[in-house]
Amino acid sequence: DVVAGMHANCPLTNFVIAGFSQGAVIAGDLAESIGADKGPVPAAQVLGVTLISDGRRDGAATAVGAAPGGVGAEVALKGVNLPGISMRGPRAGFGALSDRVNTICAPGDLICDAPKAAMNPMNIPGSLATLAGAFGNPVHSMYNGFAVAPDGTTATQWTERWAADLVEKAPHFFGG
Repeated sequence: DVVAGMHANCPLTNFVIAGFSQGAVIAGDLAESIGADKGPVPAAQVLGVTLISDGRRDGAATAVGAAPGGVGAEVALKGVNLPGISMRGPRAGFGALSDRVNTICAPGDLICDAPKAAMNPMNIPGSLATLAGAFGNPVHSMYNGFAVAPDGTTATQWTERWAADLVEKAPHFFGG
């Protein structure tokens, strides 16, 4: 609604979309809709998307830094439904935005690096071992210290610089 409202009030506005954790799921779902020409703005007006610890991560976005071998929890647990929680599985892709969507996932962050096919009966023992090994692991809350570049740039620093660069290079319209 916010994006649609901004677009209605100022149709020349371009957008930078970013989210962390549940916000990354929402931002990624929005990017999926926009990329399929079903969103509140045209894909041409989205400068870029970055998803940090995306629960629906499946390899469709460009990895920034390390690309752990797992997938988002909603992908790994597809079909599991609990009261108020529905694991929807992977997205259909990012369509027209595919070349502008980034993902950042720290190894061991089970929100975005869950065991693939965790619910497959053959994988359940290994998945349970992974989950037990992650108990008390604070990696999900430590992206401000997670380096995504050899020079030590962290996930949050990279995202801030990426967004600032997109805004700086965006078309500017000045009217009288």
